[in-house]
Amino acid sequence: MREEATNSESSSMIVPVLLSGAIGAGLALLLTPKSGREIRSDITRLAKRGGEQAANVTGGTADVGQAVESGERAFAPAMEKASETISAPEERSLVVPILVSGVIGAAVALLFAPKSGSEVMGDLKDIASSALEKGKGWYEQSAQAVKEAVEKGKEAAAETKEKLRPAA
Repeated sequence: MREEATNSESSSMIVPVLLSGAIGAGLALLLTPKSGREIRSDITRLAKRGGEQAANVTGGTADVGQAVESGERAFAPAMEKASETISAPEERSLVVPILVSGVIGAAVALLFAPKSGSEVMGDLKDIASSALEKGKGWYEQSAQAVKEAVEKGKEAAAETKEKLRPAA
């Protein structure tokens, strides 16, 4: 019985979480200042610079194991609290998974954006104006076809009326 409730809870979370991720990705694509390639390049450059600065501060002799242990000690209380929150099913809500999926979607979109947000918005405007022009063209063609059909209908009705008049 408990397993069914858990499956039901997790399946009810899927749609909002996926939707949040898609919305985050869409917003990131529209608002990104640079293309994904440029952002990845900036991140790589910043990481190298940070590594060089860390090596300079520690004299280049920092032990990675000690750094990991120090980080684990610093984050242990937060990890314990997070673990308690996650394991307590009565305290679960959709807010955290939705926010996290939105942030993840935005991050992925930023890292793989083909163009900057202004270029994407320009492309969308071009597509929309092209679709509008096509729609206007289709409307004009349809309106003309309807007019022609109405005229043919009137002519057919007049001919039929003339044919039936002598019989009456």
